This record gives sequence, structure tokens and C-alpha cells, in this order.
Amino acid sequence: MKVSKFFISNAIIYLSLFFVLDMEIPKLNSFSFIKSRLEKLFDKDNKINNNYNIALQSPDTLFKNFRLNKNISSFNFLNNGDNNKLINENSRVLHIGDSHTVGYYGKEMDKLFRQTGAKVMTLGSSGSTPSSWLNGYVTKSGFRLIDETGKDRVPSELRIIDKDTERKLKNGQLKEWQIPTKTPNLNDLISSFRPNVIVFSLGANLIHADPNTIEKQVKEVCEIAKTSGAKIVWVGPPDGRPDKKPEHVQNKLYEHIKKVVQEYGYFIDSRPYTDYPSSLGGDGVHFHGKKGEEISKKWSKNVFNEIQSK
Repeated sequence: MKVSKFFISNAIIYLSLFFVLDMEIPKLNSFSFIKSRLEKLFDKDNKINNNYNIALQSPDTLFKNFRLNKNISSFNFLNNGDNNKLINENSRVLHIGDSHTVGYYGKEMDKLFRQTGAKVMTLGSSGSTPSSWLNGYVTKSGFRLIDETGKDRVPSELRIIDKDTERKLKNGQLKEWQIPTKTPNLNDLISSFRPNVIVFSLGANLIHADPNTIEKQVKEVCEIAKTSGAKIVWVGPPDGRPDKKPEHVQNKLYEHIKKVVQEYGYFIDSRPYTDYPSSLGGDGVHFHGKKGEEISKKWSKNVFNEIQSK
């Protein structure tokens, strides 16, 4: 390989900037990260980012590609790595799920998605299955919507409040989270939000369904997501207490969900991240209390990391 004099001079420039970057930019203070980016930069066979051509530029031309401010901000060739992640600042992420998304897991996933700079909309409907997001299913056990601005709210137009519901609310027989709420239609959500990534955290409520029902429901929503052009991620249900979610039953559910999803996008197994300890108590399915919150945060973080590794 014929090595340009600019290649060598630029290599020296990059290496001399390691220490500056390490001190001034906490986000990029990992030497191994910078080293990996340079290895890609100097790999002439790298067809993804064409950084080899950048390395052959003169130093003057090279520095025109840098975005500098008085604090020495970041460099384009180093930041390209974040934009290669499945979810990044250019993403519009629609995340829909069941009661786990209404709970700690959904809130934490929303937070992690937003930290990338992505636009995010998170919706959870307790008791929902994939078809619930197409047939107007009404939940009476919890609903969550975190909109694009980050506001956690339940739109009044989704709530169903009749005279009987009003009476129960006034008498304290019904709590606000128990107000019947209509599950939005997936087609409408895609049309209004225009996501380029759709994350499904669904399937837990199909655990006792037959194989045909499982595959049909999963395929139906995946087809809609595929038609929209969005990338698809399916997060499988978490583990549970054996008396509530026997291993052989979970295995069957996972088998049929994964069989369909792998034709459309990425599938993530949540079970390695969600052991349900007997000390947790609860109903054997949902994660409650401080310990449940800890498990949910660990679950969310690991799922997010898997998504970003795709």
C-alpha cells in the first residue's frame, strides 16, 4: 500500500489529540473507544464510513471537517460511531408494550432512548397483546403514554368515563389508573408519529395462547411496521415465578414469537435479565417495590445495550 505523507501527518495529529480529548470531553474519555475509531479510520477496506479518504487529506482540509469551539468539542470522525447505532439522534422511536411498559421498565426504556437524542413516544397498555393495538382494546388496569416532548400523560380522548365510572371515582371505589382507557391503533400511531424504529415489548399476555394465535398476532403487527419502513425490534417477555410462568410454557411462547419476528427484525430475550426471586413477593409476574424497580432498571439497561449492538 502506498502511504501518503498526509496519512502519516494526520496520524500524528490524531494521536496527539488523545490526551486533549481525554481531558476535555467526558463523553469520549475512553482510550479504547478512540483507538477503535482510529483503526477504522486507517482501514482502507472499510466501506462503511469512507474515513480512509479523510485520512489522505491534507491537514488543512482535514481541520475544516472538525467542529471546534472554545472548549474543543467533538470531531466528526469520532461521532460517526453514535450515528451508526440503531437508535441515535436521527431516530424516531415508537415503543409500545403491555403492563411492564406501564411500569418501571417502560419508564426506564423511554429515558434510555431519549438519552441518545432520539425523538421518542412510549405507550403501555396493561393486559394488551399485539392485536390489542389494532382492535380498540380497553384496559382497566393501567395505561401510560410518554409523548414526544417527554410528558407522561393519559389523553382525555382515550379515557372512557361514563356515569358509573364517575360515581366510583367520587366514592373512592376506583382509582385514577383504573379508569377504562382505549388502546390506540398502531396504524394511527405510525401515521401521526412517523417512527423509523418500532420497539414492541409485547407477548407476556399470550403465554397461554395456542401457537397459531401467537404467530398470527405477532405477524400482523410486524407486517404493519414493515410497511411503514421502520426498523423492528421485539423485546420478549421477562421471566417470572415458576408457578406463574413455568419454563416449558415460556419456551413455547418464545419459540413462536421469535419464529415470526426473525423474518422482520431483531428479537431480544429478556429472561437472562429478569430473574424473579422468591423474596420479591408480588404476583410472580410484575416487578413491584424497590427490588422490582432495581430488576426493571437492570432489565432495561441490558435490553437497550442489546438494541444498540445490532
